[in-house]
Amino acid sequence: MTNSHSGGGRSARGSGEVEFTCSAEEAGRRVDVVVARRSGAARGAVQQALRAGLVTVRGKTVRPGYRLGRG
Repeated sequence: MTNSHSGGGRSARGSGEVEFTCSAEEAGRRVDVVVARRSGAARGAVQQALRAGLVTVRGKTVRPGYRLGRG
């Protein structure tokens, strides 16, 4: 998952990736909270995925407590 597409999310063909764009309301919130809310996954599972490098923000791995910027 990456932090790139607003409104729901979209999958890259066959890759299993979902991209989100951070909304104005989500700016400043923790990445684990936003991804869990948008994906419906448990926050603990999202935190594990972040630690394993499976979730990126603008192509870079981040920690669960990373605060998102807008866009």
